[in-house]
Amino acid sequence: AVFVTLDPERDTPALLEAYVGNFGADNVALRGTPGETQALARHFKVFYAKVPGKTEGSYSIDHTAGSYVFDKQGRV
Repeated sequence: AVFVTLDPERDTPALLEAYVGNFGADNVALRGTPGETQALARHFKVFYAKVPGKTEGSYSIDHTAGSYVFDKQGRV
């Protein structure tokens, strides 16, 4: 599986590596710039938004829940 973060500002490469490690060694995580993330989300019709938390500086990310399956030719 490939996981793509919607929060590249907070999700560091080390954090993502630890996260996907919980799902098995064959999984990977991708992280782009905020602009790349926005463009990819738009392409795959994924909604996401930063939601302020209860304490100053804390937040969560609301997002569409979904999965895509691709064949070996890269077709959905």
